Amino acid sequence: MIAQLRPTAPAVLAAALLALAAAVPAAAHQCVEVEILRSPRVAQVGDLIVVAGAVANCGDPARGFHVSWVLVSDEGDRTLLRRTTVMVEPGNRVSGTHRLLLPEDVRPGHYGLALVGRAPSGFTDVEIARITLRPAD
Repeated sequence: MIAQLRPTAPAVLAAALLALAAAVPAAAHQCVEVEILRSPRVAQVGDLIVVAGAVANCGDPARGFHVSWVLVSDEGDRTLLRRTTVMVEPGNRVSGTHRLLLPEDVRPGHYGLALVGRAPSGFTDVEIARITLRPAD
């Protein structure tokens, strides 16, 4: 009798562990996806530029996502241009157009214009478009 139970004991244990795992609710996967829809390739220092971006909630539940536009130099220096919080329902996407003022104190050169989305869980997504800044006239 014991010999017959031994081979099935691992199977019973595995089934019990699977049943326990199924009884514990899994944490919802929270994530955000960002996309730059429009950005200039060239601008002057001090210009007001128009950009468009989209934020998607690829997780659950609906939360406020922190969204930032950041100018990043090739040396890694970052200049925050705009920060906002956006509410997005699960599985949905919102988009918008923004006017961003490029600071007059940044040096002309090549930069990354980053759209950064951060979920409440800490998950972060970034998309970067290249932009060349020329001296102001």
